Amino acid sequence: MAQQNARLGGKLRRLRQSQKLTQAQMAEALGLSASYLNLLEHNQRAVTVPVLLKLAQRFGIDIADFTADDDARLTSDLMEVFADPLFDGADVVPISPSRLEAIERSPLDWFLETIAPRESGPQTGIGTIVHAAMQHATDPDLDAIWAAIEQRWSELVFESPWLAEQQRRLARRYAVGVAAYLRDAESEGRGLVGAEERFELIVDRARVSGSVDRLEVDADGAVRVVDLKTGAPLTKQAEIDAHPQLAAYQLAYAEGAFDEVLDRVLDGLPHTPGGARLLYVREGVKGSDYREAVQAPLDEAQREAVRERLRQAVAAVAVARLTGVRTVDRFDFAAAAHRIHRIGPVTGEG
Repeated sequence: MAQQNARLGGKLRRLRQSQKLTQAQMAEALGLSASYLNLLEHNQRAVTVPVLLKLAQRFGIDIADFTADDDARLTSDLMEVFADPLFDGADVVPISPSRLEAIERSPLDWFLETIAPRESGPQTGIGTIVHAAMQHATDPDLDAIWAAIEQRWSELVFESPWLAEQQRRLARRYAVGVAAYLRDAESEGRGLVGAEERFELIVDRARVSGSVDRLEVDADGAVRVVDLKTGAPLTKQAEIDAHPQLAAYQLAYAEGAFDEVLDRVLDGLPHTPGGARLLYVREGVKGSDYREAVQAPLDEAQREAVRERLRQAVAAVAVARLTGVRTVDRFDFAAAAHRIHRIGPVTGEG
């Protein structure tokens, strides 16, 4: 139990540090005292559901990912919170761009994944470390990027030495892809505007918030959003064109969600939309050590379609009963992976 709580306290501390906030600043944003936040970060107090919800609203965290390694206490508490109609009567409904596709696919599965996240493996932690290495990279040197990954490798827990070695080789492959991309960006004259750049966008009742891995601008002033991926690549262009996460990022740019950082970095110079892309570093293509899935800049009709998707997402989750088919059998691996805690007083089991 202490080890699990330590993971959550550490995640909270790393989130604050990634936002470049002091404990006092984050505590104010969450409506807490700085001393209480310090206790949370050092695992002297439990992170409660109200704190998690505030973190989701203010910093756009994915609650399922954030609590993936925690115990059943939070799972049961979240189930109690969500027992009433979801967001019923709320002025705004928080929507994470990374979870929009899950809502569209099945609101019920989205709900289950939120309150009972799947067991996370070391791959999740590796992805977090690789993202951080890219975020803090000051040059495209492979050795420096690999050193940043190795520095945090001890945070990961593996079931066996051979698995640790396998994942280490895979992480090295990610580092190669990241370094190659950064080298190409430098040689092509693309500058970094921001890494892990946070944004918030309001579309009717939807509060869309999150962060983009990289915001870049080329020599012609075209701004592109880059989302780093360590999984298998998406290759069908029709699916890339409709990708909801990239589309939400593009809408955020069009609505001025990044104007403050763009004005500061570009010193008021004009800029234009350069689209969005998924950057895959697990494998390359055509002689490159990475591959990209590129979503072209959206026109106004396409942006309105994204707004409508967000409205539909709100309508799908702000209800008393969620839709979707969930059966559990030996072929339904996703359902079996959800950690739904059965509570004695509720189930009648002693």
